[in-house]
Amino acid sequence: MMTEQENKCFQEGRRLFNAGYYFEAHEEWEQIWLHRLNDDRLFFQGLILLTGSFCHFKKKKWQAAQKAMHKALIKLDTYGPVYCGVSIQMIQNLVSQNLKLIDLNQFESLIWPHQQMPFQL
Repeated sequence: MMTEQENKCFQEGRRLFNAGYYFEAHEEWEQIWLHRLNDDRLFFQGLILLTGSFCHFKKKKWQAAQKAMHKALIKLDTYGPVYCGVSIQMIQNLVSQNLKLIDLNQFESLIWPHQQMPFQL
């Protein structure tokens, strides 16, 4: 259960992520994660790692993006297929596709999350 303030941060993070503002979404979700002590702490950590991976995409830091994506998948695998209105399954598919594209050095074909909008309800 989220507090009213946490829910505001969560929704703002969703809005920012869907608009392609990954760092800013990371900042919103980090405000929640820092204060969570219960089971969904890993969920927010996974979202933070996911946003971090796309920040690395923007900087063309492919290895850092891969590492963050792998960590995000591990954190998010315990939730789903939908958690807090977020399609974990869609995130897993998106990340898996991008990891394959990075392995193949097909960086121009990477799929940006705001193109698929996994955080829409």
